Amino acid sequence: MYTIKLKEFQGPLALLLQLTEEKKLDIAEISLAKVTDQYLTHLKKMENIPLEDLANFLVIASRLILIKSRMLLPALEITEEEEEDIGALKRQLKEYKKFKNLAKKLEEVALAKNIAYSREKCQGLKTIFYAPKNFRLEDLKIAFKKVLEEIALLEEKLPETSLKLKISVEEKIKKIQKELSNRVQTSFQDMTKKAKSKLDMIISFLALLELVKQKIITAKQNQLYGDIIIKKQS
Repeated sequence: MYTIKLKEFQGPLALLLQLTEEKKLDIAEISLAKVTDQYLTHLKKMENIPLEDLANFLVIASRLILIKSRMLLPALEITEEEEEDIGALKRQLKEYKKFKNLAKKLEEVALAKNIAYSREKCQGLKTIFYAPKNFRLEDLKIAFKKVLEEIALLEEKLPETSLKLKISVEEKIKKIQKELSNRVQTSFQDMTKKAKSKLDMIISFLALLELVKQKIITAKQNQLYGDIIIKKQS
């Protein structure tokens, strides 16, 4: 599935694992929330990536945004399917780390250039396989290639919401700016009271963070879990 290879990492799981290891974090939901911004920054810097590979990176990005949104908005409820997506991402990352570590050990064995290895655990066991007569390495290569050709290729369909996310955030930013041009201040609760879905609420929150980052507005929360007061930067 993940075949793209860049200078420092190969595929979205490799990038995600690299970010968690750089910060010495365990593979957990809170750790993934902490590296979401760095992952998205790397994603913006990528150039000349085939669309099918970019889609894989965007799938992971959408799951990371969901994780961070739940960490920032404790009251946000998610569906069982979204919960499973988060769990699947953690499992995939743990499996990727396991295989990466095993690959490193195999590389060390190969570099040692040993030409023989003992099989103590197999001593006393009866041999149950004999290579056919006149068996060649080329025969093994042909058989393995045939097996690979028969394996069905699985494609992960990119959710439509992932493709619409960027446009929706930009539109929400313009809407917030327009609203603040006619009033002194507003609140996050007022902004989201007409939200049609939790995705709309998440997009509103992302737009708010971007405006604060650009120093276009100021946001203040007087108490934990209290409403967020939004004012235009003077």
